Amino acid sequence: MAEIYRFDGIVVIMYPLGADHEPAHIHARYGEYDAKFDLKNGEKIFGLFPNKQAAKIKNFIQTHQRELLKMWATGKIHKIRR
Repeated sequence: MAEIYRFDGIVVIMYPLGADHEPAHIHARYGEYDAKFDLKNGEKIFGLFPNKQAAKIKNFIQTHQRELLKMWATGKIHKIRR
């Protein structure tokens, strides 16, 4: 597990399992909430997450989608700079 970004109390995590663990996704934690979000469309695919924070995750994915998908495909996970 690798924390790749943190903002507004949200922690974004990617596991180094890569393409064998489809669909491409990230995990996000916010307080007691934990969910998985699809990297292709930013939609929540599992778990519970407040709507306001889920919208922030969707925007984060849209902004960094190319880099996130590259990390997913290569397994080379790193922190995303602001």
